[in-house]
Amino acid sequence: MPTTSDRRRHTRTLTEIACKLLPNAECRYRSAITADVSAGGALLDLRTPKPLIAGEKLALSINWNGRPLMSRNELVTATVVRTSPLLDQRQRIAVEFDEPQAQAESLLGADAA
Repeated sequence: MPTTSDRRRHTRTLTEIACKLLPNAECRYRSAITADVSAGGALLDLRTPKPLIAGEKLALSINWNGRPLMSRNELVTATVVRTSPLLDQRQRIAVEFDEPQAQAESLLGADAA
């Protein structure tokens, strides 16, 4: 998988991984797909009736292992740092994880092998 690096603190890998997110202001999970990931954050594509906004906190679970179900204890907290406009109930958002994610570092290590 190609990697990209620019002004960011962590190297990003272009990859599509299923995930679910739960905005703090809501009680309903939304499904999303990563466009890229790093230990520090991710770029996500999601379908949503209501746009997310920069600064919004959410819980996020990325399906690192490809299992059909993800458990609640796999959720990590993140903050929306950038959003695209909502078009046809689709939005692209960038999130920053509150804590670096070792699974992303492992994914990068697998790309180098």
